[in-house]
Amino acid sequence: MRIDKLVPSTGGHIKHSERINRVMTIQRITHFPLAGFEFSNNTRRSLTKRFPFGVIYQFSEEKNEIIILAIMQLNRNPNYWKHLTNE
Repeated sequence: MRIDKLVPSTGGHIKHSERINRVMTIQRITHFPLAGFEFSNNTRRSLTKRFPFGVIYQFSEEKNEIIILAIMQLNRNPNYWKHLTNE
């Protein structure tokens, strides 16, 4: 899947520079999946350059698979992503 499909343009809602920032964060995750802050066994967070945004994801070494759970503003309801995981 193309990374830019994960961060769709929302008719001006997200500035182009912020969209590029989020795509760059996802690219960093694909290159260094274990570098994100570990929340639990396989759920991690990687911050974008402009805090407080972050990407919450899961990485499976067995499957060599990354699942993006949320791209979110972390200071607004920071635990909402927890229902998206099966942990």
